[in-house]
Formats: sequence, C-alpha cells, structure tokens
Amino acid sequence: MFSIGFAELLVIAVIILLVVGPERLPETIRFVSINIAKFRRYWQSTRREIEKDLGLDDLRREIHNAAVMEHLEETKKMLNKPALKDADGEPKVGIDEAAFVAERVAQEKAETTKNEAETQVTKDDPEESIAPK
Repeated sequence: MFSIGFAELLVIAVIILLVVGPERLPETIRFVSINIAKFRRYWQSTRREIEKDLGLDDLRREIHNAAVMEHLEETKKMLNKPALKDADGEPKVGIDEAAFVAERVAQEKAETTKNEAETQVTKDDPEESIAPK
C-alpha cells in the first residue's frame, strides 16, 4: 500500500516527538490508534453495505459457479474424446480410456522390467561374454 521505509518512519517519529513533546506522546499515540481503529470499522461496515446493495456476493458466486461449470465441461469433453485404440482397433472413450491407459502403462512397465532382467542375465553370464556361440 505505502512504501514507507524505516528511515521515513524514524523521521516522522522524531517530528511527532518534537511537536507533541514527551509528556503528551502516550496520550497522542492512544488517541491516534483509537481513531484509526474507528475509521477501519467504519470503512469495513460501509464496504459491506455497498457490496450488499450492489449484490457483489451473488455476482462473485455466479462467476465462481460459471468457472466451475466451464472446467467440468472441458473435463467432460476430454474424457469423451476418442484418443486410444485397443488391440482390436476399437476406439476407447470416456472413463474406459483411463482404465485402458492404466492397463497399457502396466503392460509396458512389465515388458520393460522383463527386458531389463534379460539384459542383466546376459551381462552376468560369463560364458556368453567370453566366447560367442
């Protein structure tokens, strides 16, 4: 909100101390802080009344609901879009697509693990590494 640094605050404090004096400084600080609190309460209540009169809460709620519905529609389109085909060449759609993708990932992982195990066996076999057959 305000970009007041430490040096500016120190200058303001010194000026207030010189103007008000050390005897009345506690009373002045108390008076200023009470009036700032009153102003904040007044400003917040006025703001709430204006928002209530303009119906901003309802407007915010409607905007949020519209955004949620838009996101749901995008998700629905994405889930119903045919993207993958199964082994028979049939397109997989909707929630079946997610299950199909999970199945395909599991199969690929199993094949990768099997290939790595076979590669490891051939590396560890001393006969194959010394003399070709």
